[in-house]
Amino acid sequence: MKWFFQKPLAADTPYKSGGVSSINSPLLDENELSKLATQAQYIKTTRGYTQRLESHFSGTLPTKQIGSGMDYAESRVYQAGDDPRFINWRLTARSNETLVKTFHTQSSPTMCILIDRRAPMRFGTKNQLKVTQAVKVATLLSHAAKQHRLALSGSILDEQNSWIPPSNNEQAFDGWLEQINCACPPLSSPASTATDWQLILQNLSLKNPLGSLVYLVSDFVGLNDKHQRYLEELQSHHHVVAIHISDPAEHKFSNNGVMHLQSLQSMRHYQVDSSDAKQQQRYQILSEKHHESIKQLFKKRGIDYLALSTCDESLSSLLPLPLEASA
Repeated sequence: MKWFFQKPLAADTPYKSGGVSSINSPLLDENELSKLATQAQYIKTTRGYTQRLESHFSGTLPTKQIGSGMDYAESRVYQAGDDPRFINWRLTARSNETLVKTFHTQSSPTMCILIDRRAPMRFGTKNQLKVTQAVKVATLLSHAAKQHRLALSGSILDEQNSWIPPSNNEQAFDGWLEQINCACPPLSSPASTATDWQLILQNLSLKNPLGSLVYLVSDFVGLNDKHQRYLEELQSHHHVVAIHISDPAEHKFSNNGVMHLQSLQSMRHYQVDSSDAKQQQRYQILSEKHHESIKQLFKKRGIDYLALSTCDESLSSLLPLPLEASA
């Protein structure tokens, strides 16, 4: 059973890595963001891309494939669904048919980062909230994408469930970092940000260019076996890395006396005596079972999996960046 604390440390003033701050403050301050930008250069590329994906990672030169790039290829007869903006009016005027322009597609790779900012992520018992650790991870990966000249796209799971299309634009990059780092006050209920994982995974498959590097940064609350076909579909189109964020209290009770918990499945409230040895053992067994099920959900789909705690530091040495083709 998956639990979350009804009244986490962030109930009134959220914890940041540098201390307590206003509830309306960004999760990371300018100094922290600057350090992460520097640390991103130390993320080492690793092997991981299959031959199927390697062909889509050939830089930013035009390809023979016809798509939505900038370089004109040829004109052809208009077909239902074509964008009227690309009608070649000059050739159409000299022809008996409506002709549209086609372009060479660009083979520039894309990194997509899904970051979870839902209610269960707004929890922490040690140095920081889970969502703060997730923002650090996403910020590091974003700067790594910029340094390797990858287009960057993003999906934010929160009240709005925002989608940011692929871009190499500097202004779009800054806007993305600002959006994921904005104030993240506690929500009254996880249900207020209920996530349709099926739709999210399908959108990630369809909205990113084939062969994208897709990171899922979340605690994966609500993701289960019924979503496995959508994970398989996502992995078949892209290279996926799952980064599982958790808090130490989600693995083992500390002896804090009576605690008030809430089930994320039934939404029922429970009172637990954390000093009771049997309660501690039962909780740890259930927790280990839950986290192992999440791990296997990805591993069985061939998806790279990394578990991170809110207490983990030196993230640049832990994060995978599988940009090299498999041997």
